[in-house]
Amino acid sequence: MSRLILALVSLALATGAHAQEGGLSGPSSVAADLAPGDGLTDSQVRSEFPRNIVPGWFAWKDGLAEQGIAFNIDYLSLGQWSSSDQGAGEAGGGMLRFYGNWNATENGSLTFKVENRHRY
Repeated sequence: MSRLILALVSLALATGAHAQEGGLSGPSSVAADLAPGDGLTDSQVRSEFPRNIVPGWFAWKDGLAEQGIAFNIDYLSLGQWSSSDQGAGEAGGGMLRFYGNWNATENGSLTFKVENRHRY
């Protein structure tokens, strides 16, 4: 019985250590959103836009990232139209997201995501 308990504790500790190293996050997680590139392949040509438009904002944001606070803000809008007689012929909506990560200590961090979804 004690061997079984020891094996389960060892498995739990090994799984926890692996989770801290690689994280339990997927391609749509906050950590993946904060990483540069598209997360799968990065064959696209990258430009300095919008960094070259508002360099002060990104300098401030990079300074916060060096102190352990990384964040992003994005907005997605979608509109649909139909010529069908079934239901409403048009709809639209948007999503504003503010997400990030705060490395409070060497052993702990706080990941956050705030969304506002709305219709037009």
